[in-house]
Amino acid sequence: SEEQEKVNHELISLNNELEMLTFTLSHDIKNPLSIVKLGSQMLQLNAKMTKDEVYKWSKTIQEATQSIENLVDSSLVFTQAKSYIFKKIDIQITPIIRKVINESRLMYEKNSCEFVCGNLLPLYGERNLLYQVFLNIIGNAIKYSANKEFPKIEIYSYMDDNHVIYNIQDNGIGIPESDLLTIFEIFKRSNNAKQFNGSGVGLALVKRILDRLDASAKIESIEDGGTLIRLYFPKSPHMTPIN
Repeated sequence: SEEQEKVNHELISLNNELEMLTFTLSHDIKNPLSIVKLGSQMLQLNAKMTKDEVYKWSKTIQEATQSIENLVDSSLVFTQAKSYIFKKIDIQITPIIRKVINESRLMYEKNSCEFVCGNLLPLYGERNLLYQVFLNIIGNAIKYSANKEFPKIEIYSYMDDNHVIYNIQDNGIGIPESDLLTIFEIFKRSNNAKQFNGSGVGLALVKRILDRLDASAKIESIEDGGTLIRLYFPKSPHMTPIN
């Protein structure tokens, strides 16, 4: 019956919300939490730190703590409604990208990784959700480029008639062609990624978030030849159309 179908649809929707809550609390919070732990250890064990170094690590801990708080706050919304209702606004992405780069470098101890950032256009969405998207994708780019002598990641954006498109390109291990079709599924990892720690949750969470933002992703990758992830976000109604 229509009523039964409606109930089933609501149950599926609620289950998806609970899965996103679980993924966020179990996966994405680990990154800033690890940075807090690392920063605390550095402050405890390095008595000869300069004032500038102490300030830098204290600021890093504060920013990571704020990230945890933001993720928890947005995740708790899932428990208060059947669907995560949020207001889309125009968001400057440059500060988010810088924050994610700094956190990912600390997480994977890859200060040698070269980042080339081009034009970073604003996006129409929700700040914490966008932070999670870029945290997972840039974190993966650093992690899976870790064995390269000169790891390099390029990030830039541009517009077409309907979208703001973000490209994140790395020169890491790449993804085998046979794994590309399932890479966004929960607990799916590429066959050549077994040497790296991971749960197969990150990209599944990215897919769920992009669906919420009316956005999408495409992956181009060659095994041992790097990966390009292309993110398609809807254009803001406040953006000037392309002539």
